[in-house]
Amino acid sequence: MTFFGVIWIGLILYCMATRIENMVVLTIVSSVLQCSNVFVIFGTGIGPQIITSMFMILRILLVQKNGKVRIRKYSVQIMLLAILLLIVAIISSVINGVLSNNYLRLIQLFVYVACLFSMQAASSRIQEEFIYLTIRKLSYALIIIGFVQVLITTRILPRLSIITTLLYNDTTSDVIYFTRNNYFRVLSTYMEPSYYAGFLIGSFFYFLSIKEKRKTNYILIVLLFVQVILTFSSSAYVALVLTGFIFLAVNREGKLKVFLIMLSVCILAVMYIGYYDILDSVIFSKLESGSGVARIHWNNEAMRDFMTSKYIGVGYKMSRASSIIYTLLSELGLVGLFTYISLNLAIIVPVFFRKNNAMCNHEVGLRLAVLGVCFTQIIAVPDLDICTYWMWLSLLMLSIGNKRKTKKDIVIYEK
Repeated sequence: MTFFGVIWIGLILYCMATRIENMVVLTIVSSVLQCSNVFVIFGTGIGPQIITSMFMILRILLVQKNGKVRIRKYSVQIMLLAILLLIVAIISSVINGVLSNNYLRLIQLFVYVACLFSMQAASSRIQEEFIYLTIRKLSYALIIIGFVQVLITTRILPRLSIITTLLYNDTTSDVIYFTRNNYFRVLSTYMEPSYYAGFLIGSFFYFLSIKEKRKTNYILIVLLFVQVILTFSSSAYVALVLTGFIFLAVNREGKLKVFLIMLSVCILAVMYIGYYDILDSVIFSKLESGSGVARIHWNNEAMRDFMTSKYIGVGYKMSRASSIIYTLLSELGLVGLFTYISLNLAIIVPVFFRKNNAMCNHEVGLRLAVLGVCFTQIIAVPDLDICTYWMWLSLLMLSIGNKRKTKKDIVIYEK
């Protein structure tokens, strides 16, 4: 167990013995600590998200003594599709005879899916304002850490041992914090900027969606946008634009739409005229660079795997491309990709029909946050188990479950 792990296990035990709200917050926070390990077993690190999610599930099982889990009807489709995605991953692994190779990854995916049920079950005790404040405080914390990280990776500040111990105790080559010198890109507590982009974009559109609190969060929204730019990540830039289009399509504020369109055009013009080299290196020249060529190679390898098993793939975690689309095609085949797409459509489509349900701005923002991470996955974050995706899904389950008003809105499942 690492020193960070000792502290984290202590926090888990404290939260398990206190209010459910504390366990919810700790589970959400665990999702952003991508570079910290609680345990290191035979050279393999085990991070806080999987461990904390397991304790969150246990906490709910202890609370739900009557054996019933109440699920709001608007989340049933999401839950069922998440379960189906897990089932497809298991079936694909069994059929391909690779279960012995990836059972730990399948357990991890099972825990993340089960944690969604736990968040829904806990939602009856969680207020919308609590969810909002949790995201707000976490956003400010990651922004501050992001700026400190840049000062450290550009050698302006020394590499303090306390920061390494608490935030970056995973020293493998995947953690850019340790592997690059004079590194100006922001990644905060994540392994690389593309992963951090999922949090930044999700948080940006969450706060932008909450009209009633927008004035309070102007500074936060600006800081989130600045850090999106400072990631210098094609995933971040393209996902920001794509999620922005969806935001404009579902938003009902005419003046805001005009303002955002004009502001976007101005920012793009300034970037194109004054900072074209940044846009060129991040987007335009990427396909011709070493990174672009490598990604094309990974995608081609994944497609060769897909051609050997088109419907069910070669097994979960048995192939990897540069995009979640190619990865799922190769790992889980057409069935897995269709399920993943259906899951994300079930999340975002209801936003276009808000008049027919009781969806508030908070929930709209969380659905856009999930979509933002989904876009980063499509562009260059090819992992189904990426921590940020399941974090925003968990927050969405809290928000949806928080909206119960009548018994007609509730579906009861026996454990």
